[in-house]
Amino acid sequence: MGDNVYGECDDSSCETLVDASKYRNSPLKEAYDTLASDPSFQRARANLPMIATLDNHDYGRIDANENNPMKDEAKEMFLDFFAVPSNDERRRLNDGVYTSYEWGPEGQKIQAILLDVRYFHSEFKPTDEPGAPLKEKYIPDNDPKKRFLSQKQWKLLEQSLARPANVRLVISSIQVMADGHGFECWRMIPHERTKLYNLLQPTLAKTRTIILSGDRHVGGFYKHETEDLYEVTASSWTHTIPYGKFDDCSDAQECDEIDPRRMDDFVRVNHFGVIHLDWDNREMFVGFKRVETVAVNEDGNANFEKLLQPHVFSIP
Repeated sequence: MGDNVYGECDDSSCETLVDASKYRNSPLKEAYDTLASDPSFQRARANLPMIATLDNHDYGRIDANENNPMKDEAKEMFLDFFAVPSNDERRRLNDGVYTSYEWGPEGQKIQAILLDVRYFHSEFKPTDEPGAPLKEKYIPDNDPKKRFLSQKQWKLLEQSLARPANVRLVISSIQVMADGHGFECWRMIPHERTKLYNLLQPTLAKTRTIILSGDRHVGGFYKHETEDLYEVTASSWTHTIPYGKFDDCSDAQECDEIDPRRMDDFVRVNHFGVIHLDWDNREMFVGFKRVETVAVNEDGNANFEKLLQPHVFSIP
């Protein structure tokens, strides 16, 4: 879901990367090389199928948008790292790395739609009160010219949503539903988020749809206030933010941002998201698992399978 590596340049070094040859020796390339040589990742890659999109840290520049001068190089490094074939449509796209996948027989069809919310998204509106709640870094911008996706990506999304699916995963590297913070999220370009909701709404009765996101370094479940639509934010595998990391707080009541759409407290241990499909009972189990090998029950005994914040959803 993006931030597959942390390889962005800082403001000073970004200006030195003026051509492709220099960018190929950039911190982003080094980050990919480091991950590729990691034994744990090598074992995972050898045994698990991987699908991916990118976000800002693997886009080469922090909070980068359509104005990133080296976005084409970042795109090619991403595609190379994930061994995307030379004849894959994403190699020919001039507006990102978005794509979709489908698996399963009739009645058990799964669709995954990976969005690219970096390549064409407009610059966010800077806050007028840095650090203030809901305005920490950015504020919503109602300029109708602002966008998250290119027209071509919107069209492909519409076509993908028209295809039959029993379970649909819409994957956005940044949060869609969250309203409780002023960092990067779809809230910052309201008309684009409304457009996304309007496209999803007619499909919800026949398809169990879950939005998946990352970015925040905490985990959480969100529910749309009027639609049967949920979002699961899983972040991160290695650098989840514990209580008191940046604020003088010690529990969820003090530390967690107020957001009426969030269903539970934030998950603040290193974790990853898990989805299990029970086709016999038409149920979908979603939750988080600790990255650490051993989770612990309330009685102090080790439990290797404990699921954090488990939720069950029906499959139409």
